[in-house]
Amino acid sequence: MNTFSTTLDQVSIIVGLGLIPFISLFGSVGNVISLRVLSRMRMRNVINPVLAALAVSDLTFLLHALFFSFLKLYRLRDPVAGAELRAITFPFLGAYSSVVTARITTGLTVMLSLERLVAVYFPMRARAMCNRTVTVAGIVLVYAVTILMFIPYMLKYRTERRTTFDNRTEYEVVRTALGKDPKFFPVYGTILNTLFRFLPLALLTVVNVLIALAIRRTWQLRQRISSTSGSYRVRSSGASAVGSGGGGRETGNGSVGGRGTTGYTRHNLRNSSYEQRRITVMLLVVSLVSLVCILPGAVHSIMSQAWAPDYSPRGVQNNLFIIMSTLTYFLETVNSSVNFIIYMAFSAKFKSTYRAMFCCGKDECGAAGVGSHGSGHSAVHLTNHRHCGTSGSCSGPLHWNRARAGLGSSSSSNRESYPLREHPR
Repeated sequence: MNTFSTTLDQVSIIVGLGLIPFISLFGSVGNVISLRVLSRMRMRNVINPVLAALAVSDLTFLLHALFFSFLKLYRLRDPVAGAELRAITFPFLGAYSSVVTARITTGLTVMLSLERLVAVYFPMRARAMCNRTVTVAGIVLVYAVTILMFIPYMLKYRTERRTTFDNRTEYEVVRTALGKDPKFFPVYGTILNTLFRFLPLALLTVVNVLIALAIRRTWQLRQRISSTSGSYRVRSSGASAVGSGGGGRETGNGSVGGRGTTGYTRHNLRNSSYEQRRITVMLLVVSLVSLVCILPGAVHSIMSQAWAPDYSPRGVQNNLFIIMSTLTYFLETVNSSVNFIIYMAFSAKFKSTYRAMFCCGKDECGAAGVGSHGSGHSAVHLTNHRHCGTSGSCSGPLHWNRARAGLGSSSSSNRESYPLREHPR
């Protein structure tokens, strides 16, 4: 048992001082970049404000994680000063704000899933049901309700200053009168767990299943239509070859000749449909990652209530408690760090905007994504090779290329033990 405990402590140190800081730093940079890109992207969909709000909550959570890792390292190097800093910051940062940011991320992820469900099943009414005003109101509601509902956790602990027998001043985290109440937090914690853990899990599961079924039906329908239209093109092309006497040359993006406007209209409609499908898949991946990452936290919360007091930092099942706490906190850190990767993988518009902002020289007009039409087929791109001066004037030719393009996360008091292994009295 001692050997296992020693190994567990070593693993906890590796995760807390190695993996979590690295992932948190990477995720923080990614969320900052996401905020900059989302603020400049010229997209007409209403999900950008939600993605920006999600990046803010993820960034705040990751900054907490970085601070907790620093605090753990500080306590290893200077136990007295580290314990003092912990005692001062824990009642707010450890017991309240880190929990709030994680639950806000979950709430915004549910909001993204619901918006996409409406867009998939009610496309004709989606614009009216999920307009910008409704979206901003939903973001404010998620932030406000979560912050207010968890205020009792900010009042659960307080920092107590005391003088030792050798006249040294020490700081200690102790429970307040509210925190000592044997009935309040068990009941209130169950309510918060239900509202902010179990209900989002159920919603994400049901909504993602419905969206996945809709995507599957759409792909099957498109395959049938493609096979039917493909055979029709073969038959009609033979007749056109016989009957054409110098008409326009038909292309995948329209016709160069007599029907160019109609061809480009069809091309734009295909691009818009393709863009919406890519957005749907991207948000589905975001929701599924969040679902996988918050599920262990829900299990950890249930075990804490069902097996108390044995399942606690000082109970009989303390090793299992530490394992689940570390796993829960690690996965929530991952959940707040990977959205930037998902955006880059599934949104060509996000990627092209990122490249134009961070990868291209300032003396050239953005060659990536300028005038592109997201499509799964070969599309016409207007690539700007003109050189621009500081005054904003540009010179040089415009060239047309053909390329492929596409479009574009109870809360419970158990979080108190994630970054800070010792449980307050």
